[in-house]
Amino acid sequence: VYSNYLKGWEGKRLDAYKPVETEKNWTIGWGHNSADIKEGDVWSDAQADTQLRTDIDDRLPAIRGSIKNFDSLPIDLKKNIVSSWFRGSLSGSPKTIELINQGKYKEASEEFLNNQEYKNAAELGKPGIIKRMDATSKSLFDFGDILEKE
Repeated sequence: VYSNYLKGWEGKRLDAYKPVETEKNWTIGWGHNSADIKEGDVWSDAQADTQLRTDIDDRLPAIRGSIKNFDSLPIDLKKNIVSSWFRGSLSGSPKTIELINQGKYKEASEEFLNNQEYKNAAELGKPGIIKRMDATSKSLFDFGDILEKE
């Protein structure tokens, strides 16, 4: 479920590239960004798919350790949490995580977008992150709305 969702956001490139010139590391496959990737590297489809599953599996323990009720959340919210953790925007927002753990999902939704990378995405050459972060924010808000109505 998570890999298919991430594929929709990441897109696949089988040759190493830098999404923006200022990026420290090269990226390949389904958004695999690592110091181990070098200019000129080329992967197969199978390598890209395997690495994506590994990247997700590597992040899930940290997500579960940080988001205390992660496994009991609705699948839409879990997919967005994994997606935002994958690109580093949620793992880099301790206040958002704190609000999620307090059950303050609507506040977490707002706090998540209180982010300089989000606010300056176009200037940074990363306009694609706006929709992705908006999707996570909306998912947090919608879940908070559901809880308020119960």
